[in-house]
Amino acid sequence: MNWMHWRRLLLAFFPIFIGTIAVGPPAFAGSFKVNPITLAIPPDRTTTSSSLTNNGTEPVSVRVLTYRWTQKDGTDVHQETTDLVVSPPIFTLAPGSTQLVRIGVTDRRAGGAYRVVFEEIAPQRPAGTMVQVALRLDLPLHVEAANGAPDLAWKAWRDDSGAIAVEAVNSGTRHQRVLAIGHRRENGAENLLTQEMGVVLPASSRRWLLGSGPRFQAGSALTLLVRTPEGEEQQSVVVQQR
Repeated sequence: MNWMHWRRLLLAFFPIFIGTIAVGPPAFAGSFKVNPITLAIPPDRTTTSSSLTNNGTEPVSVRVLTYRWTQKDGTDVHQETTDLVVSPPIFTLAPGSTQLVRIGVTDRRAGGAYRVVFEEIAPQRPAGTMVQVALRLDLPLHVEAANGAPDLAWKAWRDDSGAIAVEAVNSGTRHQRVLAIGHRRENGAENLLTQEMGVVLPASSRRWLLGSGPRFQAGSALTLLVRTPEGEEQQSVVVQQR
């Protein structure tokens, strides 16, 4: 599948996939959707909210877990935190009902990022009846800065093992979502480098490992095609040796 065809499929499929998560028969589980799927605390506020709707035919109990989200050496780090206050932190949804969950931040640091996890509490069932599956919805929460924008600088390198990596460093005040990364060949053709989506947090970096592509030798120029929710941009880098 070429880069352009994959990109069209991505844009059509991505919003549907993460909007609703459900488990069909024969598994026993809650079936619920959450709205919105990306949480944000605006510059003039310290709270936000999300709603969960039970689309199933059985009651479902849910607890809410919160994690501080940072990035170290180009990778995501999640740590349990008390920075967020959730109300209610645990609840039960009847079939067809909706629960509004309010989330507040105790220390408002612009550019801060968190993960809010809605986790099903699986009910006890007699052995041998039905498979129990606990749903876990992991949503991002961003504390927005009053102004500014993401500002990404890209670099690429080949390490001693021969593996190629690209990394985006964000010196801006807001995060940036990267949906896909491709590259443009010398003949103008485009192809996909990675299907791994990621977020580059403010004052942080995010790394993508691309394998050991022999066409990207140390010292060679590499034209990256970076797909974000705002569109596609082109970045030229030189592959370094590490």
